[in-house]
Formats: sequence, structure tokens, C-alpha cells
Amino acid sequence: MVMSPHAPGFRKSAYFLVALLMSVSPVMAGMSPAEVRAFEDCMVKAAKGDRFSQCQLGDFYAAGHGVVADQEVATKWYRQAAEQGLPLAQHKLGNRHAFGHGAPKDLVESATWHRMAAEQGLDWSQYHLAHCYLRGEGVKKDVDEALKWFRAAAEQGDSAYQYQLAVSLHKGPLTYQDGKQDMPQILKWYRLAAEQGEIDALRALSYLYEQGGGVKKDEAEALNWLRLAAMWGDESSQGFLGDRYASGKGVAKDEVEAFAFYRLASVQPSNPAQKNVRAGERLTELESKMSPDARERGVRRADVLKSEIAARLKARETERDARNATKLSGR
Repeated sequence: MVMSPHAPGFRKSAYFLVALLMSVSPVMAGMSPAEVRAFEDCMVKAAKGDRFSQCQLGDFYAAGHGVVADQEVATKWYRQAAEQGLPLAQHKLGNRHAFGHGAPKDLVESATWHRMAAEQGLDWSQYHLAHCYLRGEGVKKDVDEALKWFRAAAEQGDSAYQYQLAVSLHKGPLTYQDGKQDMPQILKWYRLAAEQGEIDALRALSYLYEQGGGVKKDEAEALNWLRLAAMWGDESSQGFLGDRYASGKGVAKDEVEAFAFYRLASVQPSNPAQKNVRAGERLTELESKMSPDARERGVRRADVLKSEIAARLKARETERDARNATKLSGR
């Protein structure tokens, strides 16, 4: 049924439509129709009280996707989702109060929202809350509470949190709890992080076993962690492993393996910004003494190693992306 222009509600409806179109017109500028549709669909669901859509709508306003960016409105929608108990929204609202972004800076309020998310198991907020207790930001400083939340975050499997817990216990603010250093716990968390390719954890374990710092000196174990660091793409470890094969220290002397690891570290590093200049110098020196056949075998070996490292890094990236996607979905 078409409403007559003279019907009582027509003028009110017309005004509403004009206002709506005026509010949407700036949305369209520079934005794809798909972005605008996604925003509008989300707005409908959020207005009906769907907490996941409310959080997503906050993201749209925060990033300016499908709508003109508005940080205060983003905060409003995050708050609505957070008040309905959505951990991801609580985390985002906590961050906004921590940094004064789209909301008044309020460390007490920030810690309150992070605690709500942390108690529901969101490791991002558990880690943040640990730092709050460590520094006394928004809560009373409490090292035991800090340790509790650091451990809660690490237990969820993120290698970065596992490494941070290990290094905090080893030589950071949690060192010598109860008057002693807990080396079994330190080694446990370093190992868990290292097994996922956390380079600093791999380096730490190699150094600990090589130097015997707090653990029994073990050259074979030190070499094992050095090799793993190299195979996770750490250019400095690749250079040191090249030294081992060049000199025969702890391994059978092998100029082809030395060449391959020197080449990985200097000619084709995983991260060009971390190109190992020292390894490049060693490579040039070694290459001058090698036969053409040995050099060719070294090049082929480096290519094989590079492919293995790339596959390992890709698998880890895929796993992390899946884990983060689950968190970001809020479900």
C-alpha cells in the first residue's frame, strides 16, 4: 500500500528518509558499495542488540570502513557490546581508556574492562592486566597477581607470551620470586616458545646451555637450539652455524654446509633488513677455497634449506592467522 502525501505520517516519514540520505551521502564518498552495504547490514543487527554486530560496528567507525570514521561513536558501540559481556569488545574498550583514544584516558576503567575480558580467557587482556599489576596502572601493584595473569596468557599457547613469561622469570621483574630463581619454570616456558619458532627463546636456550648459566653446560643441547633457530630463519644463528661447520666445532667439518648457512644468512636472508654482513665476509673467504663442484652443491643445499624454512614459516603464519581470526570473531 502506497502512503498518500496527505496521510498524517507521510511528512514525518519523508523527513526521516531525507535525514537518512543526508547522513549516508558522505559515507559513499571514496567507499565501495560493498563496504557501505556491509556497514548498513551490520547497523541493522547492532540496533537489534546483537553484541557481535555491535563490536563489528565499532570497528567500522574506528577504521572508517563503510562510514565516516568517528572514534567516539566507535567507543559507544564497543561499550554496548562490552556491557553484554563480549570479551573482544571489553578488550577494545579497555584499550581505548588506556590510551585515551575515543574515550577519556582512565587507567582504572581500562583495567576493569581488561579484567572482565581476562576472566573470560582472552589472552590479549590477560597479558595487559599482568602489566597493569606489574606497574600499578589502574590497580594496586601486585607481583603475584602479575605472575598469575602472565601465566594465564602463556598457558593459552601464544609463543610471544610464553617467551615474555620466561624472560620475566629469568632476568626481568619476576626474577627471584620467593627468594629463588625457578629454573625449571624458566626452561619450560623458553622451550614452549622455542618449539614454536620464537627466535629470542631459541637464542636464550642455546646461550644457556653453551654457557651453563643456571643449567648444566651441554654443548650438544646448545647446538640443537642453535640449529633450530637457524631453521626458523634467524640470520645470526645461521651465521654461527656456518662457523661451526667451517671449523668443525661440535659437528663434523663440512664446507658445503658451512657455505649453505653462510649463504642463507648473507645472500638470501628471510628478512633482508637483517642481512648478516659478517657471514657474507666468511662466505667470500670460504668460496675462494672451494672447488666449483663443492660451491655448486653449497648453492643447491642453501636453496633446499631456504625452501624448508619458508614452508615452516608459512605453516606458523597460517596457524597464527587462524588463532587470531577466532579471537577477532569474538565467538
